[in-house]
Amino acid sequence: DVVGGDCYWIGEVDGRCVVALMDCTGHGVPGAVMTAIAASALTRILQDHRQHDPAVILERMDAMVRTALRQDGGSLEDAAESSDDGLDAAVCIVDPDAGCLSFAGANLPLIYHADGELHLVKGTRASLGYRRSARTGVRFQRHDLPLRPDMRLFLFTDGVTDHVGGPKRRLFGRRRLQEVLRGADGLSMAAVASRLLDALDAYRGGEPRRDDVTFIGFAPAIGAGAPPAGATGAVERVEA
Repeated sequence: DVVGGDCYWIGEVDGRCVVALMDCTGHGVPGAVMTAIAASALTRILQDHRQHDPAVILERMDAMVRTALRQDGGSLEDAAESSDDGLDAAVCIVDPDAGCLSFAGANLPLIYHADGELHLVKGTRASLGYRRSARTGVRFQRHDLPLRPDMRLFLFTDGVTDHVGGPKRRLFGRRRLQEVLRGADGLSMAAVASRLLDALDAYRGGEPRRDDVTFIGFAPAIGAGAPPAGATGAVERVEA
């Protein structure tokens, strides 16, 4: 029951750095099964299909997850046996040669810091999988951002913003998260992660943690032929 439904995938494909975050349904065995399905689908799309468009990656992941969970069948038997599970996801593709970062999200946003300002890029309001969200022709929006020398990017699951706490027992929310990140300018990525987790612990107080908490921060390398920069991820208090 300590296995959560959050997972992330960080690696290099065809000279591009891929940073993906997935928030799957469930905990324990169901959560583990969903993360295995999602990670397997993403790996196939990246390594077998050599896909570099984050919006297309999400669309293909949606199709693969639905097939794996038998959500794409039209018969009553398929409907009865299918699993009403799915996931939210965010995918960043960093192309250092082109000096560009591409992002697409399925209910997950991207926050980035550049030129002294913090920016929020919203994902498309759609999840991957789930019987109740069966649809055809959904298109996830792709956002292209020019890489800048001082650029820092952050991905996170809703376990961060949905912390309940404070004197009025309200959600931590994106506004408080952005305040923490603004105050962390100039810190190392590990220090940023520690600052955020400390802020979440302090805000939550005696409230129980209700969801997995995953936060990833990374700074892309700039320049032709430059290798992708390392990434720091934090799941609760574990960094990788």
